[in-house]
Amino acid sequence: MPRLPRPLLVIDTNIVDADPNLVGAAWTALTAAIAAGEVEVLVPEVVVREVARHIRRDSKGARNEVIKAVKAIQANMIKARLGVAALHKLPSATELRAMPAIGVDEAQSQFRDRLIGLGCEIGRIPTPNHDLLVDWSLIQHHPFDTTDKGYRDALIWWTFYEAARKDTLRFAVLVSNDNDFFQRGSCELHEELGRHLEHGGMSTSVGFARSIPDALAVAQRAIADTSWLPQTELSTARVRELLTEPILDLFGQQVLEAPLVTRTPDGAEVFLAEGYEVPQEVDGATVVEFSYDRATLIQSVREGYEGVVWVGTARAVMDLEYEGFVSKSLLYIFEDDEDSGSLPIWLVDSDVSGDRVRVRGGFSVEAVFRFAIDPYHETVNGLDLERIQARDPD
Repeated sequence: MPRLPRPLLVIDTNIVDADPNLVGAAWTALTAAIAAGEVEVLVPEVVVREVARHIRRDSKGARNEVIKAVKAIQANMIKARLGVAALHKLPSATELRAMPAIGVDEAQSQFRDRLIGLGCEIGRIPTPNHDLLVDWSLIQHHPFDTTDKGYRDALIWWTFYEAARKDTLRFAVLVSNDNDFFQRGSCELHEELGRHLEHGGMSTSVGFARSIPDALAVAQRAIADTSWLPQTELSTARVRELLTEPILDLFGQQVLEAPLVTRTPDGAEVFLAEGYEVPQEVDGATVVEFSYDRATLIQSVREGYEGVVWVGTARAVMDLEYEGFVSKSLLYIFEDDEDSGSLPIWLVDSDVSGDRVRVRGGFSVEAVFRFAIDPYHETVNGLDLERIQARDPD
């Protein structure tokens, strides 16, 4: 069944810094939601690099603390007269300093692999209008502040902005505890950022949260209440236009070169077009050509599946021509290659070897299709040929 895309949560650096090992209750719940297909998570590349820098910084700080602790332990062991032998069980400060420290590339790689293992996607560096970013910086447009800082925050914002703009049917949630995005103590955007979303046509398909649990709640509400979806309309003429080429392609694939009559294993005859029987004088009749007047297309549409997909049926009149073979002994029914009126067929080629000649016939059918259309992107997502019914000759 068609459904809305899963809500997308875009994670800021400060959310990761609150639990850099990604093992706490919030991240456990988020991982479970990803695995259950309830949400998708995008971590901006800027966040990956910032967190990697923090990992390296924290590792360096912890390393220095370990060296200090080892020195203190060694000094106290000597004072405590615990013996020289016991000192050899501890690495020296020199040995600790000689051990390789984690590098930037390694820290990024480890964190990236960890995120991917949890089911997160890494967002590429966005491509904002840098002239606009310069203006933002100069006028202290959020997320820039009075100290002119905010470039990385701006790239995180733009990652969120581009992800939300990519598909307005996907509800996007910015998860951040940064007052450069929100009014202090709330999830209300600063006015400038709100206007940025409005200008991009995304004021309703986005949400905000300061923590992972709150973000999951926002995502659940968006799934339950789809009033944020943009309204759309497709005219009857536009639906006909969208269906025409797919109908021609599908009908051609399933009908051209198809036999008009096939036999089941038990000997029963199955007709390609209901209600049309090939003249018994014609053998091996197969469809060789068809034509279609788009003005005959009539469709019945109804909204379905939260308005994200329109489903319906379409009927179109097709004129089919087929070719087959008749015995040369029946040539007398043809007069100058014109329809004789005795049979609804006409001569195509009298030079066929053997005792048969090729003939052509034609008749009209009504083809019935079932379709599914995405009205937002104006695309046909599904089309099936359900039935072909022969029309009365009149």
